[in-house]
Amino acid sequence: MSVPVNFSMGLDGNTPTPQGVGKGAGAWSIGADFDIYAKYKVTLAYNDYFGPLPKDPATGLWTGAANGAGVYRDRGWVSLTFKTTF
Repeated sequence: MSVPVNFSMGLDGNTPTPQGVGKGAGAWSIGADFDIYAKYKVTLAYNDYFGPLPKDPATGLWTGAANGAGVYRDRGWVSLTFKTTF
């Protein structure tokens, strides 16, 4: 059994790619990997996003423009993976 943990965050500036991670936004996950009889591998993980929502400085309202993972911060999800060998 192992416990993989992943954390990524934009440190400064904006991303040059669409939906990339901007400053203060990112993603994280934590899970459990089970290796059973060296034949089966089962992974259960929780994945989530964080970051500020981009706001229009004049109105203070959310602009809908992408600042990376911040727009997905309410989209956490669980994944279950099963792998086997023959």
